[in-house]
Amino acid sequence: MIEFQYPKFTIINQYLSPKSSIPSSPLLPILPSLTEISTTNHYIKQNHMSSLNHPIVEESFAIIDAEVGKHNLNPEEYAITRRVIHATADFEFLNLLSFTPNAIKVGRESLQAKIPIITDVSMVKQGISSLVGKTFNNPIITAVQEVSTPLPNKTLTETGILHCFERYPQSIYVFGNAPTGLLALCKLLSENPPLKPPLIIGAPVGFVNVVESKEALAKVDSVSKICVKGRKGGSSVAAAIINALLILSWEDFLSKKQEVINNK
Repeated sequence: MIEFQYPKFTIINQYLSPKSSIPSSPLLPILPSLTEISTTNHYIKQNHMSSLNHPIVEESFAIIDAEVGKHNLNPEEYAITRRVIHATADFEFLNLLSFTPNAIKVGRESLQAKIPIITDVSMVKQGISSLVGKTFNNPIITAVQEVSTPLPNKTLTETGILHCFERYPQSIYVFGNAPTGLLALCKLLSENPPLKPPLIIGAPVGFVNVVESKEALAKVDSVSKICVKGRKGGSSVAAAIINALLILSWEDFLSKKQEVINNK
């Protein structure tokens, strides 16, 4: 079992003494063990709500906001798109990301449930490991590293995706490099298996089979998707999408915990 680790919090609650432990309560079934307790008010406060972002990242976001100006994305879509722009310095992504209805909500809930994240290649895993470790500690499995020999007429990553789907069908699948792997997953899903991923992130990059894989993903029903249109994408883009979802998920988690404390 993977231990669920939490960042440092400050508790502010008039009923608790400084440095004391939070008593068990049916209202707080999964509240983590917290320290630094003060007696001045009634809410949970993280030391810095956006402390998951380095100050330089926040500064970069401010520059991006100024250059983007008005846009048609909702706040959560923009948070994801802005992080992709930050990772690539490419403002074209403002018009390249597509979100199916409730994809972000499904992604948040899935990450909070600590379901596995399947990445096509190791570079995506490397790009998300730090934030995963600071938030929900989801298992991260890299498809291409799960197998040593490709199946006949298939790439190693494609074989790895097939292998992972047999074992972890209800995981978040993230593609930043391998269109063959995405095509293989789409083919499996077209057969309407009983178990499906809650979310697929389709961001392979390049010229061979890339557009075709994204078009195949668009045709997959009953699965939430975040996809990069056209030939652009890449491991950094896929990692940026997951990292943005992790921060949105963590802020949502904190907000819910604050509500529980406020309502005690």
